[in-house]
Amino acid sequence: TRLREGDAIKAVLTGTTCDRIAIFTSQGVLYVRRINDVPATTGYGTPIQTLFNFQDGEQFITTRLIQDQSAAENEQANGTAEPRRDQGVLFAAPDQTNGTGTLTSSFLLATAKGMGFRFRPNVEETTRSGRKIARLSANDEIITILPITSGRTVCATALGKLLAFPTEDIVELSGPGRGVILMRLDTDDRLIGATTVAPGAGVTVVNTNGKDRKIPLRDIPVGRRAGKGQRVVKRSVLASMYTGVAEGEV
Repeated sequence: TRLREGDAIKAVLTGTTCDRIAIFTSQGVLYVRRINDVPATTGYGTPIQTLFNFQDGEQFITTRLIQDQSAAENEQANGTAEPRRDQGVLFAAPDQTNGTGTLTSSFLLATAKGMGFRFRPNVEETTRSGRKIARLSANDEIITILPITSGRTVCATALGKLLAFPTEDIVELSGPGRGVILMRLDTDDRLIGATTVAPGAGVTVVNTNGKDRKIPLRDIPVGRRAGKGQRVVKRSVLASMYTGVAEGEV
């Protein structure tokens, strides 16, 4: 594919035309469409706004591949299933549903104002207007939607504060809502990331200049949900955070 100036690839998924693609946005909306309904194009591709009714300022956050279970079961039974190639972090493994259209895995949602909750999204196909999964207060936006992989949640703010607490302390919602306070923020600060981290691992934070820093879990202050955390990164304004550091790396 070709990219226009200032654009960048956010995700690469591998699946079949029977699978579905689920797109989560900053305004708390989920859009789901079969891969077969996505136009096959070359060059710059098809603008996402031509497929869905994005609102003003609505931004792509993340996407998931939802595997069609009936097609997968038929392939397995007929011996025609192709192995899913492991292409590293670029290629997401397909998610499974429980037979009612709801994902079996639980997800963590976090907003810039420090709110969040756990949920299991309904990934049945939507209309162009999508399906509401969260309700946001004024001037708030979603910054993180990730599968929960561990019992320890880590939050980070733009001013370098970090906080770790048990994932089970986050409420799980069955419908759209605002959730609970994940981290209390100063008036001039904002949440830039939240993720679940396994023991012995850690996170990598990226500042506004594009430089990253690896922080093992042992260096992240442990507290309670809704705490203010402590400033771990000084003299830098952070832009993002992701899981990815082993104890032996630092």
